[in-house]
Amino acid sequence: MKTCLLPVLIAMALPVAGQDADLPWEVWKDPGVISQVRPDVRVVMSSSVAPDGGRFDRHSEGDSRFIKVVDGEGVIFETEGAGAITRIWMTQGNGISTDLDPKIRLRVRLDGADDPVIDLSLPEFFGGEVSPFLSPMVLDRYRSGGGNISFVPLPFRTGCRVSLVNAEKAKIWFQVTATLMENSEGIISFTGLQDLSRWRRMLAHPGTDPWVAGSRETVSGTVVLKPGTAQQLATFDGPDQITAIVLRVPSRRLGEVNIRMSFDGRTTVDLPLPWFFGIGRPDCSPVRSLFVGVDQGEVYSYFPMPFHSRFALELELSAGSEKGLKLDFAVRRMGRAPAPDAALFGARAIDVPASALGRDAVLLELVGPGRLAGLAVTAGSTSSDGWDFLEGDETLRVDGEDPPSWLGTGVEDFFGGGFYFRKDRGKPGVFRQALHGMTCVGGTLEQPSMSFYRLMPADGPIFECSLLFSEEGGPTGEVSVRWRGVAWLYESKVASGGSWR
Repeated sequence: MKTCLLPVLIAMALPVAGQDADLPWEVWKDPGVISQVRPDVRVVMSSSVAPDGGRFDRHSEGDSRFIKVVDGEGVIFETEGAGAITRIWMTQGNGISTDLDPKIRLRVRLDGADDPVIDLSLPEFFGGEVSPFLSPMVLDRYRSGGGNISFVPLPFRTGCRVSLVNAEKAKIWFQVTATLMENSEGIISFTGLQDLSRWRRMLAHPGTDPWVAGSRETVSGTVVLKPGTAQQLATFDGPDQITAIVLRVPSRRLGEVNIRMSFDGRTTVDLPLPWFFGIGRPDCSPVRSLFVGVDQGEVYSYFPMPFHSRFALELELSAGSEKGLKLDFAVRRMGRAPAPDAALFGARAIDVPASALGRDAVLLELVGPGRLAGLAVTAGSTSSDGWDFLEGDETLRVDGEDPPSWLGTGVEDFFGGGFYFRKDRGKPGVFRQALHGMTCVGGTLEQPSMSFYRLMPADGPIFECSLLFSEEGGPTGEVSVRWRGVAWLYESKVASGGSWR
């Protein structure tokens, strides 16, 4: 692993995690795993992106769709060592998404075995009815905005190969994301018999508290904010972690409030309230995801938020508000120390007024150890290019790597959809799932925009030195795109480039 000459501000006096520590993708056992920044873990993604950077993502004449072909099977992902596949996405179609071809089969081989542990047709794999690939751990194009997606973890100890059969002539786009580890300790390779019932329940009920019962303390009450003033709602001494923040604020006045949070003396959240909770425009459907969003008139965050010495939360009402604001709040902590490798939670504004032609828009540029936990953004063309802004491919460059280990196939693909989120010949369809969604279509026919979100509890990139997250402007960089929103993340040191304050 790369060594970074940067200080890591983690309280080393915390107890060392036991041998039975949860694996990085086992969010259903302990949501706190998403705050851990482990040097022995990295995330990679293989996709059908065009090798030459062209428009069509491995569908040009003579351009193979596969990494290689082995015994007539097209390999779309292959790795040695230990880890787990944590996300598989696919779509087929021509202008709009279509049903997956039942003649195409997905095969997964683990740990050097000749026989596949998974051998299913694509409709069977993504249909949500074949155990353990059950909805909503897997979603077809009708429930995922034109995409087909699986969040069923597929652990392996010594290696993994994913291949497609009968797909050489098919128009098919894919992404396979895997979390890799330096050793196989604690990993039981996928058999199809693992108990994923809690993961399934968590994904089925976004907006519901995902934390299991345990030791906890909640501070709650009602406050009246005055224009131009800030009021502290809660403070806790650590080591501990926040597991819930719930606010009841009149929706029409959300934009008047700023939220500020500090952990261990550093202000890592300082944003307008709608931004922090992933709310796009006032006319958008609000985010309702596993860890953050709006549910039954309340804004909520269930992100794990570790701290080692002190936590403070305050809200500030805009000086331009005509009157005070009454709101209800509740803040809960776990009541015990976080894992020793838990990093500080933060939220960063993403604000790119217009990407330069021929240059990717930089959404995030982070320095220091950390991990990306998710983002909610609104994007749209600043010129009359219609939906072409959705054709841009994302690049996530970890620790300065060249080439990058993460090259995507399109904006809507990154957010779990397909073909501009059109599952039929109508307009793009709004949808909200626990880990991803598209919440709004706005603008005009010439200059449309969209709002979307994606949480990455088991597939967010982990970095030791740096993360550069950029988006191509349209199919070949010729579209100027406006980006605005928030990224939720964890960092274990003071970062440069938009530093903690």
